[in-house]
Amino acid sequence: MKPATCVHFRGVQHQTCAAGVTMLDVRQEQRDGPHLWPCLPGFGSSRGKPLPPCERRVYPTPAEIAADEAETVAALDAVFAGRWGAP
Repeated sequence: MKPATCVHFRGVQHQTCAAGVTMLDVRQEQRDGPHLWPCLPGFGSSRGKPLPPCERRVYPTPAEIAADEAETVAALDAVFAGRWGAP
């Protein structure tokens, strides 16, 4: 989970995000660079252009980011402990 990525983002390969927003409805096409997505600030090169609006955009809180990181670390520790006897 990244601070500048909407919590509902599941990837641009999906038709909708987790909040039910149709991805193609909020995409802003660009001829001179990557498309702009309201859920991915800083993705590609926005060249200072404002992000497209999305009424459902929600950024994660610091507590959500920390919990996600702790979950990821615990999962990796569990995998690697079985292979190398680490933590």
